[in-house]
Amino acid sequence: MQFPAQVYGSSPSNLTLTNNFQTATFSVSAAWNATLGPRYVALTASDGQVAISAHVRVVVVEASAPFVALGFSSVIILGGLILYMRRPKKPKIQSVKKTRR
Repeated sequence: MQFPAQVYGSSPSNLTLTNNFQTATFSVSAAWNATLGPRYVALTASDGQVAISAHVRVVVVEASAPFVALGFSSVIILGGLILYMRRPKKPKIQSVKKTRR
């Protein structure tokens, strides 16, 4: 959706409106012990003269990526341990006595 820039009420004389769009990227993370469910976050943008806030609904869900990473690292460690334990043993070398003729 696109909304044209508008000012309601009287505006400062040095304030000009343009329809130039800006891209903003943000990241929201929750603590490990946060309860699951919706939360509301206020995002505020300012250019030094004007500030605007937008209230955004975010939903806290369980993250599966750490568990998957833990699973992969566990498999790698166990595999390395198994390969180490099953390595071939070094052959025993017996010394040969030389006989004189």
